[in-house]
Order: sequence, then structure tokens, then C-alpha cells
Amino acid sequence: MTYDEVPYLSYAIAQTHVSRLYLIGRLFGMQPAECARSRVLEIGGASGGNLIPMAAALPQSEFVCLDPAKRQIDEGRRHAAELGLRNLRFEAGGVEDLGRNSQFDYVICHGVFSWVPPAVQEAILQALQACLAPNGMAFVSYNALPGRHAYNALREALLKHCGEERAPLARARLAREMLGLLHKAAADPRSLWGPLLVAEMQRLQAASDEFLLHEYLDEYSEAFYFGAFMARAHRHGLQYLGESDLHTMYVANQVPSIPAPVLRSDDIEMMEQYIDFGLNRAFRQTLVCRDTVALQRALALEAVDDFYVQSFLKPETPGVFRSPNGAGMTTSDPLVTEILAILARHASAPVAAKTAMGEIANADAQAVRATFRRTVLQAFFAGGMQLSALAPAYIAAVPERPRASAVARHEAKYRAVVTNGRHEAVLLTEPERALIQRLDGRTAVAELARIGGGDVPAALERFAATALLCA
Repeated sequence: MTYDEVPYLSYAIAQTHVSRLYLIGRLFGMQPAECARSRVLEIGGASGGNLIPMAAALPQSEFVCLDPAKRQIDEGRRHAAELGLRNLRFEAGGVEDLGRNSQFDYVICHGVFSWVPPAVQEAILQALQACLAPNGMAFVSYNALPGRHAYNALREALLKHCGEERAPLARARLAREMLGLLHKAAADPRSLWGPLLVAEMQRLQAASDEFLLHEYLDEYSEAFYFGAFMARAHRHGLQYLGESDLHTMYVANQVPSIPAPVLRSDDIEMMEQYIDFGLNRAFRQTLVCRDTVALQRALALEAVDDFYVQSFLKPETPGVFRSPNGAGMTTSDPLVTEILAILARHASAPVAAKTAMGEIANADAQAVRATFRRTVLQAFFAGGMQLSALAPAYIAAVPERPRASAVARHEAKYRAVVTNGRHEAVLLTEPERALIQRLDGRTAVAELARIGGGDVPAALERFAATALLCA
């Protein structure tokens, strides 16, 4: 089953955005290329659903989408042409065809590595070795062990039930049939199917045929222990930088599964492997760079000064701040309390770190910087704040004449999933799809409501809350 036969829905993945990769590189002491002026490659980029919004938002950067499925490449070219994007090139071919003279500051390989044969996996690593710029970074996602072992039992049951059937739609139908049977069987007191896999059965029953076919029924589906993946990366001159979701790393939230000798050793890769054991992790989004880059594992605190900060922490009681997701900070330090209070007042949208620091009344600038950096990073790793390397591309309130990005308006013509200003995929209802296509900044709210009915104000508020409106 090829991606020409069954195209895969391609949409924005926030963890892959070059601004996030840049930010992580800076925190670990790298000097990566400015994300607004960089060269970016996506391996297995399908029809460009991930790169098109980036290319539109970063017109001074250059993007290449590489995929062997000509049908998807042709679709991506059509969308890019309709949007007038001149900084995004689509190339139909495998990673083996990638020119070795090409150099990229950022390489993205999402949802590919575990689903291709070993020879292609090696070709991906060879391409990173050949094509990464000296301070380049690569994002590679893959299924991880030991967590994926459990899911493999579900995959095997679905494959067995599909038997020799090769027609994609028929395979999807058979897989759904088996999911229904397994879901019923899981209720039997004798069943050893646990809550995790019951939830996965429910998720797959609600998923598209394309997702089910490629995620569970493809010929190749391999998972890796983190240590084994990194051993292969080392052979290609690459080293571990971190995870795109930084809060999962040892620097953020250590887990009890790390033995004391490993903690004392400062062996970051061994720590990460033991975190996977402790959490039974099933998926990783790993960042690597050349092994010639000197990394700073103690974190480059000064990098915070160049970022934008959005806090989710609100004052709960004196000295206690808490976010809706449960993250919290407690302090008796007046300066930390003032910093958290200032950032809480800016909660509707990211604020430049230097702007927020400028609002602090304390006269000792050095103490303010040191405490601000430490406080922000502590809250960031705890999940109470977001950091961004770029100024926000959205507004948090509905203006008189609302505007959505050209990309979101274009995407809404063809599908229900659109990209917001945080490079996240947002699912719209049919009335919302119709409404967002009208948001070109020329029509007043009252006129939009007259055309679209009484639900328009609520829909506009949701657009503002989900970062779909821009200035």
C-alpha cells in the first residue's frame, strides 16, 4: 500500500516548527541559524501541510518538501501556487535521491522513520550526516520502546484479521470490524486488554481510514529503544540535542526510575533511556545535531532574554500561582512574586521577555535578569509557561474587522483542519469553515453576523481563543 494509493492527511505539527527547534538549540548553547532566515528540509513532507504554513509565515526562509509520492507532491505544488509561495519547493523522490551538495539549517522527519525499511532508515541518517549545516538541527520522530510493545499486540491482531486482503478500503473495513470485536472482548473480566489499549481502540475507531491504514496496517512498523536509535545516529556523526517536547527531558521532570549511579554519571542518553523505562514511553520526537557542536547541558539561561513568554499561571493565594493544567509555583520571594504577577497580566498573548523585565520595579537590573530567567525556565519546564523565538502571529481579541491568515482561509476551502498562529492544527465545524473563509479583514463583525447568523460571535471568540485571528 503506497501513499499514492492512499494519501496521508498532512497538517501542521507544532513540535516541528523551526522556531521551536531554534529555541531548544539556544537553550543548550548552540548558535543555530535564525529561524526567520533559514534553509529547511522536510523528509516525507507529503503535500506540504506542515511546511506551507511555515513558508507563508517565514517568507525570507527557504523550504524543500521531499516525498516519494508524486500524487501528494503534485497536490502540494498546487496549494503553494494558489497561495503564491515562492520560497517552497516540492521534490518527488526518496531521501536516497537527495543531492549531497544541499545544506539545510533544519531538517524535519516526522512520522517516517518507524514506517520505512531499514535501508531507508539508514539513508535518512546518511542524509542528515551529509546535509546538515555545521550548526544545523534535525527533528526525527519514531515509535519508542518499551511502550510500543503493547501497541504491537493490537497491530498484530488487526493484521491477522486482514489476512491476505490487499485492497486498502477493504483492509480498513476489516480492521474496524476487528477493533469492534476487541473492544467488546476487553469488557470480559478474563480479558488482559488494559485501559491504555481500550482507549487506543476507541481512538482508532474514530480515526480516518488513512490514519488507520498507515499507522497500524503498513508493511513496516518498527519501534526503537532510545539507546539503539542514538547508537545508529552516533555512527553517522550525530549527537543527542534534546526532545522537541522539552518538559519530557531529564532537565525538567526527573522520574524515580533513574538509578542513582546513572544520575551521578551525568550521562544524558542513559538518563533518557531510564525515563522511557519508567514512563513506558511509546513515542519520541528527538532532536540531533552534528557531534562537532559543543552543547551546554546546564542550559544557557541568557537565551531567555531573546524569547517571548506566555504565562498560564494565575494568582491563587498569596505566593501561589497555578495554571488550568495543574502546573503551579509557590514562592515567598517578593521578586519572583512580582515577575509571576507581571507575566499573568500579559497572559492573553506572548510578551517579549525584555519588555516584561522592563516592568519590574526592582532597581538591581542584574538581580532582575537572573531571577527572571530562572523563574521563567522553571515554570516553562513545569508546563506553566510557553516560550517562543518569534513574535506572536495572532491576536487574542476579536477586532472590528477580523482577519484570519491566508493559509487558514485557503485550507478551510479543502478540509476541516486549519493551521493557527501557533502552528497547531485546529478542527473546524462546517459553519466555522464557511465563516473563516470570509475573514479577510474587510468585513465588519456586524455584517458577518448578518450573513452567517447568530452563531458568528461565538465562533469568532473561539477563533480568537485558538490563535486563528491575526492583526
